[in-house]
Amino acid sequence: MNLIPYVTGQKDGVPHEALYWRMESGKHWAVRTQAAKYLLPRTDVGDKPMLFDMERDPYESNDIVNERPELRQQLAALWNQWNAKNQPNQYLQAGAYQKARLKF
Repeated sequence: MNLIPYVTGQKDGVPHEALYWRMESGKHWAVRTQAAKYLLPRTDVGDKPMLFDMERDPYESNDIVNERPELRQQLAALWNQWNAKNQPNQYLQAGAYQKARLKF
């Protein structure tokens, strides 16, 4: 996707409906639209998905996963459609790679 027309103002709108992250072969993931972000973070908060309203809460202070099931389902559908064709990663993530490299 050529982003230059969006940066220079030649095109309006956004180049993608959503952005996706997939870490550790899908063990941790995120999908973000202009309106919301749904993710399973790689932190010590546990293995529970989180949902944020990016328009009202851009700093991700208030997890609304239990308050907005319809938004969660919408973002989960986007994620599942995008992730359906992904395959497991053959290489280590950066942190795991550095640990293995240092042991070597």
